[in-house]
Amino acid sequence: MAAALAGAGLVVEEQFGDLHSGPLTDASPEIVTIARRDNGS
Repeated sequence: MAAALAGAGLVVEEQFGDLHSGPLTDASPEIVTIARRDNGS
């Protein structure tokens, strides 16, 4: 997913495993990704 976002000019800030900010694990029901525009810094 990070590569796809990078291709769109974004970088991953955080990832969670559910909508309650739970940790992302192999058993997570979802992948919630917080990304921001990459300003080259």
